[in-house]
Amino acid sequence: VDVLEQDLALARSAADAARAEVSAEASAELEAARTAEAALRTELQSSESRLEATAAELEAARQPLQTDEWTVSELRTQLQATTSQLETQSEAHARDDALDAALAARASLAGELAAARAELTDAHAQRDRAEAERDESLQAAESARVSAEQQQQAATSE
Repeated sequence: VDVLEQDLALARSAADAARAEVSAEASAELEAARTAEAALRTELQSSESRLEATAAELEAARQPLQTDEWTVSELRTQLQATTSQLETQSEAHARDDALDAALAARASLAGELAAARAELTDAHAQRDRAEAERDESLQAAESARVSAEQQQQAATSE
């Protein structure tokens, strides 16, 4: 009987030790999952801050382009007015000189318009890249969050 009681006590002691070891491992895994989740949250907040800064930069870049578009429109209006005035002149020679000037102004306007379009295209490309980076960051953060939740659930279930 004493031997059986000793065996029973040893078995209980071994079971208690095994329970304590499993509990310690589960606690360590849960703490690691919580630490990973906190790091991911910090990274997500950092990514969001960078995206907000990029959006502000894009907005700032867009404003000069709008001014350039207005300038091109104003130049077109001035060119049309100049052309109209030149067509009303009576002398053919004066009209030819004025038309040459109008053509030069039109060529200059075409160059300015092409430059404004190139700037607008660049701004759109920057915005598209920033949106793609934001989408990738959000997707990575979401994947990391889901992974952390799965790790936490796995640790909890153990």
